[in-house]
Amino acid sequence: MPKKKKSQELQRRMNPPLQSSVDTEDIEPEMDEETLQKMKEKMLREHPEFKKVFQHLEKSGKDRTEQAQNSSVVFTNKRGTVTEELLMQYPNSPTAKQTMIALNHYQFAFCVLWSYTKPRVLVQSDCDSIQPGLHHYMEGYMIAMYMSQQFPLPPTIETLVEDYLRLRPNDSLVEYFHVTIVVDMQTKKKSDYESCKDIIRAHEIFVHKIFPFKNVDTEKRILIDSYYLLGAKYTSTDQDVRALDAFEKCYALDETNIGALYSVAFHYMTKDPEKALKLCNKYLDMAPKCDEKYPNVHYVMGFIYATHMKNIELAKKYYYLGQKAETLRLPFNPPTDFSIKYFLESLIPLAGTKRRQLENALEHIDLD
Repeated sequence: MPKKKKSQELQRRMNPPLQSSVDTEDIEPEMDEETLQKMKEKMLREHPEFKKVFQHLEKSGKDRTEQAQNSSVVFTNKRGTVTEELLMQYPNSPTAKQTMIALNHYQFAFCVLWSYTKPRVLVQSDCDSIQPGLHHYMEGYMIAMYMSQQFPLPPTIETLVEDYLRLRPNDSLVEYFHVTIVVDMQTKKKSDYESCKDIIRAHEIFVHKIFPFKNVDTEKRILIDSYYLLGAKYTSTDQDVRALDAFEKCYALDETNIGALYSVAFHYMTKDPEKALKLCNKYLDMAPKCDEKYPNVHYVMGFIYATHMKNIELAKKYYYLGQKAETLRLPFNPPTDFSIKYFLESLIPLAGTKRRQLENALEHIDLD
């Protein structure tokens, strides 16, 4: 099956059609691809300086197609190794302090889990031995999921976790371990669509189960993290409506959660640009400048100013603020790989020249 059709089929299957009360006669028909292509070619003949802008838009579209075909791409860890020595160089960084807490959890969990030499968990005393490792692993995971790749799990972990839950089925942290880690391991051999479906379904069932306990501290923290991961998985499978709903539920449970705040703003970027800008400004008021998403927020704001408000000067301003923010993050974070950043990068050299033509070109950009 061609890549484009495969992507469209995946999106169709993951997003069943919704019933609508809108009169379809009032909806303007979309232009077909051939007409849009001719418009683009005409524009490039008249304004060849816009070539890079369109190249980056095409790359963004290809990236979304690849993501729809292989949703695990978005979860790949591209960061460097996190060490105590590195984090201690940034004693005033809130991000470094939180990362150090996560690192300590992982290190303790790693020692406990690899010290457990039995092939099974068969009695309550076995549960007592392994529980601290499973609990600390998930405490670290909920702070810095990406760091889990530094701490590989024992090859028997699937059996150990399933044995444990048969003896202690109400241990929510270990059940969350099963939902986030074991289910993911078990779906590796399946197609991406089947894997996504199984992982999302497992999270949805789990969220439904623990929601009644949302006022209990541990369950609340797990629920917040579960909604965030669901939002990320919905995003990676191009289910934007469900993603926004999950991120909003996450943020409603914890209004100090700057990751959820950023994600909500991102999903309002084209739906409600003014609301997105307000949320971005709220994020900038709350988040430390060393936060991983600090540059992204500036790029999102630049994109909104460029495409929705046609204010190229403000787009330029926020692009450079994003560039500066990248230098303030912790060094194990890679340069921001963000299609909106590259779009702005291609747009900025055109700022101040042929302004009217540039604004006209932006009118024809398909933001979806």
